[in-house]
Amino acid sequence: MKRTIILTLLGIMAFGGLQAQDCEAIMLPFFHGDVQKMREYPEPKFEWRCKYSQNAFYLSDTVPEGAEMHALTELTDKLTGQKVSETMTIDLNTLSYYRYTFSQLQLSYPKGNVTICFPIQGAEHRYLVLRSLDETYFRTEFPQKYQQTK
Repeated sequence: MKRTIILTLLGIMAFGGLQAQDCEAIMLPFFHGDVQKMREYPEPKFEWRCKYSQNAFYLSDTVPEGAEMHALTELTDKLTGQKVSETMTIDLNTLSYYRYTFSQLQLSYPKGNVTICFPIQGAEHRYLVLRSLDETYFRTEFPQKYQQTK
C-alpha cells in the first residue's frame, strides 16, 4: 500500500514537472533565454502568457474557412534570426508563440480576426493553424467557454 501511494505521488510529480517544463519551454523565448528573469516573473502573468501561446495553435487536416495561407518559411526565429525551415517539426507541447514572428504576421492584417494556416510537411496533420488574435485572447481569458472545442 505504501509503495502504491509513493509511486502514485511520484507519477503526479513527474506529470506536473512535465507540464511545468512545457510552459518553461514555451515561455523562455519571451524572456530572450534569460532563465533568472523568467523565474522572477509574476506567476499569474507567466501562466496566462503560457496559456495564450498554447491557445494560439492547433493542428488540422483541413484549412479552416476564411483562413489566410502562409508558408512557415515566412517566419523568423527570434532567437537565431534565421528563417524557419519548411520542414520544422511542430510539437504543440513546446511550440512558442514568442519564439517566432507569429505576432508580426498577425499584425500585418488590419483586424484581429484573421486565422492563419501553415502547410506542414512530414507530420500527422497537414496544417498548423494560428488562431486569430481575437480568438486566442478570448480562449485564454474565458477558457470555460471553449473547453470542448479545438
